Amino acid sequence: MSKRITVVISSIVNAFCDFTLDIAINKYSTYKILFCTSLISLVFQIIYGSLVGINVTLEAIPIILIYGLCMLAGYMFYVQSLKNIPIGLAALLENADLFIVLIIDIVFGYLTLTPKFILMFLIFIFSIFLFTFETNKIKDDVSFKNIKFIGIVFIIISVLFYSIEPYLIKYANKLGGE
Repeated sequence: MSKRITVVISSIVNAFCDFTLDIAINKYSTYKILFCTSLISLVFQIIYGSLVGINVTLEAIPIILIYGLCMLAGYMFYVQSLKNIPIGLAALLENADLFIVLIIDIVFGYLTLTPKFILMFLIFIFSIFLFTFETNKIKDDVSFKNIKFIGIVFIIISVLFYSIEPYLIKYANKLGGE
């Protein structure tokens, strides 16, 4: 399968998951959903790891545990954000992890800062302000979630946790986890 098709399918499935998660969180018990999805995810990861032969060294285990905590914290903050902002804004802000990872890579010297990156980052920031402004402008005409500042804070914290994850994986791999 083409890598582009895989990315498109992944994006569509991720958007559908975010949408259904938004409905579930606002209709059912948040903590029950978090517990069940985390437990199901853990079971699938253990099965997948045993099938493909993932190796873990003793030195890598603490990093993997920190990775798991970062993933759980990111997920919990994401869930809290869905209670305070519309799913569209949450999905838009969730993409900030791409820019955070790129900024970290630029700081560590893995990448160089280009005008194209700066332009894309400015367009991204503009789209956030435009979405927020337009949503607040029509909030009296349509009955859906109002944008609360705390929801934006929650999603940014979630994105920060998600942005740390690739570096933890890379470090665990250096310590022998494969």
